[in-house]
Amino acid sequence: MLSEGRPGIDDIHSLKDGELRLDLAKENYERSGLVGKPIHDGGRKHMKTRYATMERPIAKHHPTTHICLPQLRTIKGVIEPKLDHSQALSSNNAFEQWSLETYEWLSLLGLESPRVLREDSIDPFLSRYQVPDGNSQNSLNMVALTWTGLLPGEWIRALLIEICAKHVTYQTQTHHNSFFALSGYAFKMEVADQQDGYTILCHTNGTGSNEGGANSAEVEEPNAFDRSRDYVLWQFTCR
Repeated sequence: MLSEGRPGIDDIHSLKDGELRLDLAKENYERSGLVGKPIHDGGRKHMKTRYATMERPIAKHHPTTHICLPQLRTIKGVIEPKLDHSQALSSNNAFEQWSLETYEWLSLLGLESPRVLREDSIDPFLSRYQVPDGNSQNSLNMVALTWTGLLPGEWIRALLIEICAKHVTYQTQTHHNSFFALSGYAFKMEVADQQDGYTILCHTNGTGSNEGGANSAEVEEPNAFDRSRDYVLWQFTCR
């Protein structure tokens, strides 16, 4: 549960993991008679001190459970970018450019922007965006699942573990390079230094071929496929 209000300005009430948090202005905190602690305000001047208090909700008010069903979307004809960042590791500037371009592509994909589609024909005067190192001849059919609600971090971690396990199984059975991305976004609850969200990208660069000559067919085994995976994390924090 999260009440309406602006962090650092209005009084905010939140309920998480059975713990009620009251973000109160100093005068309201003193009238409440509860024991709390000051809230970090990011060093802003001319701001009144605020306090946070925590109280356990009464057990007799049994909580109601709401099931968050995912929203499934299929995006067809997506231009495939170059996700291999091995060459970008040569310098910090190269890796920074690769990470920014890749994150921009993932963000546009999440918004279902036509800029990442093979059939996009927008006037270059309006948009000059191009998929980074994209090959318009290779298109992907993407599936996006979205959960909206108050989701605990433990559930998101379990989801990531489940996706990783399915990803390994798929790669082992098909010997295809594949990737997935998981993004999480937080509600605005702190004035400063709050981790607003993150995106995790997992991609593989395995090859199922062996260019060893005439005897390659004799030594090639299903388990010889390179199943190495690379993980990249983007994390953004408000200031």
